[in-house]
Amino acid sequence: MKQAKTLKLAKKEDAGEIEGLSCSALTDVGRKRTNNEDDFVVLKKGGTVFLAVFDGMGGMEKGEVASTIAAQTAKEVFEKQTDFPNPEAFIVSVLKKANEKIFQYAEAHNLSGKMGTTAAATFIKNGVLSAGNVGDSRVYLLKDGKLSQVTHDHTLVAYQLENGMISEKEARESTQKNVLTRALGVKAGVEVETYPEVALNEKNKVLLCSDGLYNMVSEKTMESVLKSKLSTEEKVRALIDRANRNGGEDNITVIIAESVPMRKERGNLQDGGKKSRRKFMYITLVLVLAFALLALYYLKFVKKAF
Repeated sequence: MKQAKTLKLAKKEDAGEIEGLSCSALTDVGRKRTNNEDDFVVLKKGGTVFLAVFDGMGGMEKGEVASTIAAQTAKEVFEKQTDFPNPEAFIVSVLKKANEKIFQYAEAHNLSGKMGTTAAATFIKNGVLSAGNVGDSRVYLLKDGKLSQVTHDHTLVAYQLENGMISEKEARESTQKNVLTRALGVKAGVEVETYPEVALNEKNKVLLCSDGLYNMVSEKTMESVLKSKLSTEEKVRALIDRANRNGGEDNITVIIAESVPMRKERGNLQDGGKKSRRKFMYITLVLVLAFALLALYYLKFVKKAF
């Protein structure tokens, strides 16, 4: 598949297998912006995985600084912790700590209320997904072949839609859909929304993204890409490529986590290898015994005859 040229402007990417999961992440500047205010983290320790997307706000370096502080804070908190008994509480603590650090930075630089970042985070432990967010970056889950949004948007339009003030059509077409009602770093305190845990199976796929993806790509298309036979990394690039081809009006960040397709087959191959080695040993043993019997026969009968 031909990738959009803007992929060359990607800020950074991450990919690899993590304890039975194939994870891939990429952030791209898009086609209309000159600066990437998005950031992300892919953190792993033992059988745990923490994934998060941050979409900075405030314009140019302000948004970039906010998302970078959030990403660095997540790494610091994750690396210091040795055990994760409560994934939901961990997500809340990470995002609250990031809020505190961004707010302190803003105050020190006379930028109070002028910079911040959204956040969408997931924690996967023992096959169970925990999620939390602040703002309008999202977590999606492909389950039973259907894509659904796990997180809830903290925007003016979402509030109006929930309270019956506008229709779904009006919400889609609203010019205020990017007006946030909650973000990290804007105030001294922040409320992190969390969601019920979800037990994952080998067919489930987790998608985290900034609004630069879902404002440019329909959920139907996202679902189709996630269900495709592309590798995890190819799926991430395909979604960013589609967002750019549809206009690329904002920075685009995508993280996908899914079970490793070849894991079971690799296990079968390993079992097959063990069986082949055992078979070889049996054949060798039979040949040795046959040779020994022939030698005894020769000594007892053939040699005596001469």
